[in-house]
Amino acid sequence: MPIKKKLKKYWRRLRSLLEYILLRAGISVLRLFPEHWIRSGMAGLFSLVQFRRNVADMNLQMIYPEKSSDWREQLMKKMYYSYGLTAVETYITPPHKLFPRMDVSGFKLVEKERAKGRGVIIASGHLGNFEMAGRLMAYKAPLGVVIKRQHNPFFDRYANQQRIKDNCTLIHSGNALRPILKLLRHNGIVVIMTDQNARGQGYQLDFLGQPASTHITAARIAIKYSIPVVIAGVIRNEKGYPKLIFSSPIDPEEYEDNEAGYVTLMQKITDNFSEMVNAYPEHWFWVHRRWRHAEQGREWIIDDG
Repeated sequence: MPIKKKLKKYWRRLRSLLEYILLRAGISVLRLFPEHWIRSGMAGLFSLVQFRRNVADMNLQMIYPEKSSDWREQLMKKMYYSYGLTAVETYITPPHKLFPRMDVSGFKLVEKERAKGRGVIIASGHLGNFEMAGRLMAYKAPLGVVIKRQHNPFFDRYANQQRIKDNCTLIHSGNALRPILKLLRHNGIVVIMTDQNARGQGYQLDFLGQPASTHITAARIAIKYSIPVVIAGVIRNEKGYPKLIFSSPIDPEEYEDNEAGYVTLMQKITDNFSEMVNAYPEHWFWVHRRWRHAEQGREWIIDDG
């Protein structure tokens, strides 16, 4: 390897390490203060900084063109405020203190499907504090989460260690099928984030009224192995803590075991998740470049007849 490339690689790793050290130091310092101070302080900080604000505003204008700039401004304030709370809940508040304050609405739908002796796919997305929601569910049933590696390897290792402590089985997206099937065969739950940008690996499906490249993995597995799909999202309860919500299960046996069936079911899953986002838009991750390069996804016309 040329010296220039080696130096660039070492510098990237050193920068990642410094970022990680600063983050861990910040977490340690913040834990010294009363929690209600940290929650209000971080929520206020995120509301002030508003990272990727231009991306969020552009996305909102595209999806809700009929809404005024004042409406978008108010929604973004709520969104960033919630992001600040999510950061505190995920990295500062100990899980054993957070979990009792969280609410779960509709998990009986998941338990009912598991009682039939088969696993369940939970199709979710970037709606609310999905990180801690997954960890809470892992105490209720065997649960695996399909994850992507983060850019900072030190932070990636730290985040995964916290997930493992809370009973989560980690399934890396690059080689996911075998561990997914293993967990489902043991009547477990697999959480798949369905609002990721698939780019050239996905299909152009409708998401909130606009084409978005979408992975169809969840639908393919559901149909091939007769696994029910439940849509889940996270909002906030009256006290401001995460609240999990679930939709009625989707029966995959209603869809054909072929490419058309996979795409049609995935559109149904996406539509159901879109309904949650439309109902609670202040909780979705609008800074996500969800619709970017949608044209790279494969075109598919769904036959509604």
